[in-house]
Amino acid sequence: MENNKAKTEQHARKQIKRGAAISYVALLVNIAFTLFYYPWMVQKIGQTNYGLYSLAISLISLFIFDFGLSTAVSRFIAKYVAENKQASADEFIGAVYKIYFAIDLFLTIVLVILYFFLDRIYTGLTPDELIVFRHLYIIVAGFIMVSYPATPLNGIISAYEKFAPLKTCELINRFLSAVLVVIALLLNMGVEALVFAYVFAGITVIIIKIIIVIKQTPIRLSFRTENQGIFRSIWSFSLWTLISALAGRLMTNAIPSILAMTSGSTAVALYSPATAIESYYFGVANAINGLFLPMVSRIIADKRDDKLLKLMTKVGRYQTAILGLLLAGLFCIGDDFIINWMGVNFRPSYYCIILLCIPSFFIFSQQIGDMAIIAEGHVKEQAVLYAAATAFGLGLCYYLSKSFGAIGGAVSYCLTGALRITGSNLIYHKKIGINIQQFYKDCYIRMSIPILATCAAGRVFSTMIGDRGVLWLIIKIAAIAILYAVLLWLFALNKEEKRTVTQLIGRYLPGRRKKTEEE
Repeated sequence: MENNKAKTEQHARKQIKRGAAISYVALLVNIAFTLFYYPWMVQKIGQTNYGLYSLAISLISLFIFDFGLSTAVSRFIAKYVAENKQASADEFIGAVYKIYFAIDLFLTIVLVILYFFLDRIYTGLTPDELIVFRHLYIIVAGFIMVSYPATPLNGIISAYEKFAPLKTCELINRFLSAVLVVIALLLNMGVEALVFAYVFAGITVIIIKIIIVIKQTPIRLSFRTENQGIFRSIWSFSLWTLISALAGRLMTNAIPSILAMTSGSTAVALYSPATAIESYYFGVANAINGLFLPMVSRIIADKRDDKLLKLMTKVGRYQTAILGLLLAGLFCIGDDFIINWMGVNFRPSYYCIILLCIPSFFIFSQQIGDMAIIAEGHVKEQAVLYAAATAFGLGLCYYLSKSFGAIGGAVSYCLTGALRITGSNLIYHKKIGINIQQFYKDCYIRMSIPILATCAAGRVFSTMIGDRGVLWLIIKIAAIAILYAVLLWLFALNKEEKRTVTQLIGRYLPGRRKKTEEE
């Protein structure tokens, strides 16, 4: 038994490392393409069409949510695999797909009805903008209807810990969509083609995921549901997870629509670069956070609260070190970056970026705690918290965006994030038994020294140099990164972390690599 557990943990660690590596590559590809074609896109199609493009893409994220069922898929499939009940796993997936097909039919009806009310919903758009947006809406609605039934595929692949293939799909999606967007821009094909490129890449990846499930997992659909209680089990677990997911998704993706209602397409365009940067923030964090649910589940099953705190602190410190560098860099040179990237008209986006990334810094470094909530089944408390925070945030966004536009939307996001963090910390401590005070002490106190010092020194340095173009911007980035790395090494990293960094660097030194190969 112990031998099997050791093999399982070893396999999980390998998959986590491979999945994380592929995630970082996918993120770098996405950043590289985005930095290149976002300003070019605005130049080619105009700020107004860019705002409409961003609005259409946000609708995809708004409607393609999984009602908490993907989490249920991962949890229940993993349980059946451990119990060697493959027939039960097949029956479970069949039941899940019955639910998804029913939801897809409902979404189709909703999307068709909404089409006839777009002019009343998006009152901030001009008549000409509405004509273009109706075309984009048709493309987006078609993609939602086709792709929604494929949502459980991620849960199936994750349950069997096939993280490397899953993250490879993410890489393909980002690379293919970026390439197709560039081609569309080169051929002057218009904003409709840009949205279609995004959609085509998504459908391609869905096909690849279906092949992965068929070839690399033993799952076979069985629509015969002998155990009628299975639907009750699915919904009892998924209902509150649905509310959590819906609340979180609404806050992120409804803000562009609210801005379109209250302030018009220009505010959406100013807010969009901030959401793009925040999505990279999420991408950096999620490169490893999304891979730990099976491991957290095993720790919970073994009732090892001390091990859970240790894992949360270890992963949290790693995330804090990486996200802290990004946050400090954005604070110091974010305004210069936006001006050089998108143009001087997008300078207000800098303030949106900072407001979005501050709460994300804490949320993303505490994701192990969220996974523990799922594993222990305390999703109801989390759902109530998220729903209350989102209701507050959306109301505040509607009020503030009337007077402050995109910045008002960012302020509402920041305050909503603060509420979520405070409430989540209480759940970690009261319901799961995580010593949250110890976590903050071990994770944030020492790590705050290099972050705050870099913010102060880097901002002074950046202000003294001023905006002198791309070359000086690169010099600033390099200087801030070096300063942060030195301060991190001197004041934040512990002995184990320094040893890990030294070993990692040593692997890529020519002499060290040759010596390792000889051994």
